[in-house]
Amino acid sequence: MVVKKTLGFILAILGVIGLAAWAIPSFNAYAEGFVQGWTGNDQATLNDNILLAISAVAALVGVFLITKGSAGKKEKEVPIYQGKNVVGYRRR
Repeated sequence: MVVKKTLGFILAILGVIGLAAWAIPSFNAYAEGFVQGWTGNDQATLNDNILLAISAVAALVGVFLITKGSAGKKEKEVPIYQGKNVVGYRRR
């Protein structure tokens, strides 16, 4: 559960960074320089439509992973014993 939420947060943050790279021209230029340095190819560029699509999908998948399983989850109740008798229930 924690791993899925952590992965969701990472994907959502990367998606937002990608959307910022698409929307902000100065950040887009920095991202293209990063891609060129990372690939070792001076001709490598980021296609705006591909960047927008991948970033939006990553952000949506991240938000889905964050929220998945948290809604409608019932807290586990454990019995409270007094001797052999159950006198109540406690939520964990």
